[in-house]
Amino acid sequence: MLFPAAGHILNGMGYVCNRWVFAWAFIVAFMFAKFFPALPELAIKKKVILSAGCILYTAFCLFMEKNKYFEYVLAGVILLLASMVLVWLANDTGAWKAGKFELTKAVVFHSVTFLLAITCVFVQAEERFVGMGYIHEFVKSGQVDKKLNGEYKLVSKSVKDNSFYRIDSSNRKNYKVSCGQSAISYDWSLINPNINRFVQYNNAYKKTTYSNKGLCSRAYLLPLAGAKYFVTSKDKDVVPYGYKCIKRKSGNDKIRIYKAEDSLPMGYVYDKGISLEEYEKMTITERQQAMLQGAVIAERDKTVKLERCVPAYEDVDIPYKVTCSGNVEYDGHRLFVKSKKASIVLSLASPVEGELYVEFSGMDFQNTLPHDLQGAGKKEKFQSLLPETSTLLKASCNGVETEMHHFTNYDKYALGRKDYLLNLGYAKEKRTKITITFSEKGVYTFDSMKVICQHMNHYKDWIKALQKDVLQNLQITPNHMKGTIDVEKNGLLCLSLPYSKGWNAYVDGKKTDLLCTNIMLSGIMLKSGFHSIELVYRTPYLVTGFVISILGVVLTALLLVFRHYRKRRYD
Repeated sequence: MLFPAAGHILNGMGYVCNRWVFAWAFIVAFMFAKFFPALPELAIKKKVILSAGCILYTAFCLFMEKNKYFEYVLAGVILLLASMVLVWLANDTGAWKAGKFELTKAVVFHSVTFLLAITCVFVQAEERFVGMGYIHEFVKSGQVDKKLNGEYKLVSKSVKDNSFYRIDSSNRKNYKVSCGQSAISYDWSLINPNINRFVQYNNAYKKTTYSNKGLCSRAYLLPLAGAKYFVTSKDKDVVPYGYKCIKRKSGNDKIRIYKAEDSLPMGYVYDKGISLEEYEKMTITERQQAMLQGAVIAERDKTVKLERCVPAYEDVDIPYKVTCSGNVEYDGHRLFVKSKKASIVLSLASPVEGELYVEFSGMDFQNTLPHDLQGAGKKEKFQSLLPETSTLLKASCNGVETEMHHFTNYDKYALGRKDYLLNLGYAKEKRTKITITFSEKGVYTFDSMKVICQHMNHYKDWIKALQKDVLQNLQITPNHMKGTIDVEKNGLLCLSLPYSKGWNAYVDGKKTDLLCTNIMLSGIMLKSGFHSIELVYRTPYLVTGFVISILGVVLTALLLVFRHYRKRRYD
């Protein structure tokens, strides 16, 4: 379970997460409890070798393991060294002696139990009363109904729509599920791996791929996900292009509901295709535009016969000038940030009217500054011993604000991400300045920092072209979906349904191949004419898993019977 491949498998093949690594701690504890009584009987030579190994391991942990949880590593090292001292002091009577002082096993046991209890009290005190820690990420007892009766109940009452739709929201929590609403914001560990790939390909996440606030309000991506509505309660949130406010709630919540003027239904047809190889060579902004013009299909799907799409692009790079505050220095590829929450201003050479992005490519972060830039003193030295492994960048423009998290390789959330696209949204008024604020001091390096304007001249035309042939008479129930479609010419029916091997597709009653389309969605090749479409979900490998479980039970029973008869035979 210590290998990334194991974390990938045990996490539903969604992403690498070794949350089961605690089993390794249990194994180590068992080994220690099992062999510790025999350690005092070791010869002096073996004790010396064991001690030398512990010292080398301690040095490795202290000087190589520079991560956010260094204090925990230090605590483990202290326990290791304390155990080593006890090995040297122990005698064969079951006690530890240091001169005239003798410590029995019973005293050690009760002392350790007392210290563990005190530690738990202090940890809980920090979690509950200091205002920090994991426990504060949860909703307080008795407030769940209040949360549910706020934003999401309002959406349920306000949105009277019998067609297929999903909701984008600035809040990533899963409250919408309890209200029976489909959304593209999620906080789910076992995320579909194809959704994971989609948000990574398009840089459409702010922190992690399994806990995401929609698709960063990117107008080109939202129709592909079926996001017909957008909900927010924050004045500074980016409202996607083409969404009009249909409901406002006054008071402390300030909830606003927006509806897209142009959206895509559950099923729509492409007549052109783009190979995955071509798609991977595109820039982030080119990828989002390409998917509204042609379906992205993997090369291995030989059954797909679509005309090759040559996408048109409307994004342009905007020249800018960097102005640094007194606490930031810039040399073209590096930003030396000398204090927390320092900022820079990007002054644009020409006003921008389209969807505005700030793009960082090949970005990295170190929280240790060169000696000529950092202050002297004990506090500075102590901070370099416990380096920050993440940082938050905020970009703001004309009262709109967005953010991104960057994690170094030492952070538990690290995904190896180096490229970022911050969306400042679309505005009718022209914008000339962007402010970028850095949460942590340190050195920010990058291959390039661009300001991009995504024009929307053909956006609506591309969506209308996909709305020409759509899935109708839609019926959706758990594990089952069906509808009808009349296709003018041969094409690929793209379904706003995350691709999974569990889905089985039928066209006019005959089973057909289900294709992974646009990285995360499902697709079916259709010939011109009228067709009935049906999809049925069956859990992959369910029968195989059931058979393996039965075999495991049978083998266990046979082993127990064998041991029983073997024991009787020897008796």
